[in-house]
Amino acid sequence: MRTALIMLILVALVLSGCSYKGTHSNNTSNKFIEEETPLTTPTPHKEETETIPDINQTPEPEQITPVPEEPVEESSWPPEKTTKPYVITYNPTPTTISWPPEEKPSSAGILYEYGVRYRVKVAKVIDGVTFRAIMPDGSEEYIRFLGIDTPETIPSENTQEEYGNITNLECLAEWGEKAKEFTTSMLENRNVSIEFDSLAGMTGYYGRFLAYVYLQDDDFAEILIEQGYARVYTEVDYTKKSGYLEYQKSAIDNSTGLWACKNQLQQKTGKFGGLVIILDVHYDADGDDSVNLNDEYIVLKNIGDSAVNLQGWYMEDVSLNKYYFPDILIQSGSTLTVHSGIGINTPENLYWGSGIEIWDNHHDTVYLYNLSRHLVDYYTW
Repeated sequence: MRTALIMLILVALVLSGCSYKGTHSNNTSNKFIEEETPLTTPTPHKEETETIPDINQTPEPEQITPVPEEPVEESSWPPEKTTKPYVITYNPTPTTISWPPEEKPSSAGILYEYGVRYRVKVAKVIDGVTFRAIMPDGSEEYIRFLGIDTPETIPSENTQEEYGNITNLECLAEWGEKAKEFTTSMLENRNVSIEFDSLAGMTGYYGRFLAYVYLQDDDFAEILIEQGYARVYTEVDYTKKSGYLEYQKSAIDNSTGLWACKNQLQQKTGKFGGLVIILDVHYDADGDDSVNLNDEYIVLKNIGDSAVNLQGWYMEDVSLNKYYFPDILIQSGSTLTVHSGIGINTPENLYWGSGIEIWDNHHDTVYLYNLSRHLVDYYTW
């Protein structure tokens, strides 16, 4: 079988050579050799020989050169984050939060501090210890003197306990008016300095600023205490309390100002011996005087022991505007209020019926005359 296969191969080679010679006319022998040379690998410097493969020899396997693989980087999953981690620093110092929060009123963005003096202008004095001020930012606020109080101008609103058991409440009311007049003459339309005290806080019960008030470098509260216009307010704590109490002791020992009321009996007649007096004048109505006319009023009081009929009596101001009283009794110890506007008369309230304000807010006087046109009392501001 193997011999027959070899013979077939030889016949195929001879036939292919004949076909080649028939097709080409020149150099057939050389061409034939050139065509057969690929069957063997020529060796330099040796005679070329025709090599016939040995069919009994087992062919060597083809050598395949492996292609080197590119190194693959190992990776982990999930991918490692490349961003910088957050750093949390712990502050071992505890933060103390007080409750309620510290009260620091502000006006149009200004945050006021304790122990700092602020320059303000006194626009209007309300009473001996309260005024309306123009603040550093131009806004208006009510300011009350810290640590002192002055008597009320209405006797019944004063109490004996507040002023060392003084029983003459009419006398105290007088000093309430004098305190207002003094504060007005000294401070109104002037620049002063205010200072807040952390012991008392910045505002009082009614929302007004509580502050020390300085006229130039003088503590104005000390002046009011020394001259007997005010008492020391002991119901709250503040830095200057002990100093204020020393000034008050001196005023009491010397019966200065309101402390002289201890030595006076309750007044039983008016300035001219009358039994009906002008107790109070509310000349500056709340808001626009021309709109709130009934908040402009005069208060009379009967300080005698019997009722008085006021029919035919009249009041007038410096411009000679007159109000005539109707047939009305004012009982002993009672008060009667006369309003500038329109209303229905009662035993306690009368109405002037005016369409405009009567009393001048800056300066005026109320004169009270009896039926005989004798001056009974007057009240000036």
